[in-house]
Amino acid sequence: MKLFVAVILLAFQYAHAANHYCSICNAKVSLGAGLTDDCFLKPVLSDCKADEHGCYASLKINTAAKTMEFKRSCTAEGKELGQSSVNGDEILMERFFSEYGSNCDNGEILFSHNSLSGAQLATFKDAVKNWERPECDFTGRI
Repeated sequence: MKLFVAVILLAFQYAHAANHYCSICNAKVSLGAGLTDDCFLKPVLSDCKADEHGCYASLKINTAAKTMEFKRSCTAEGKELGQSSVNGDEILMERFFSEYGSNCDNGEILFSHNSLSGAQLATFKDAVKNWERPECDFTGRI
């Protein structure tokens, strides 16, 4: 009987490890409004597809339109990677995670200060200052 229970537990653990979950959300808000909707207060975990081994988060700030968009999803990228780009009025930051069930940053700096002008960096800091969970994604790592 003990062997049977051990085999069942082992099989369950393997099956559970095969599944990958990420927080899923999409939000677009005015700058400074804070993302206090399902992206932070009620994270929705999604069972990712078999070929999706990581989580993804992107933050797009449009300084002219005074808006920011935030997306979280599953991704086939199974590595730690942070990247950013600036295109006119748009600041885009992307983050790939290999952490299961989490879109929280592991403490690495996500972008170089040199990739943003002083005004853009100030806009970015102002845009994210009111988020409910500053330890996650793109906040608290500047």
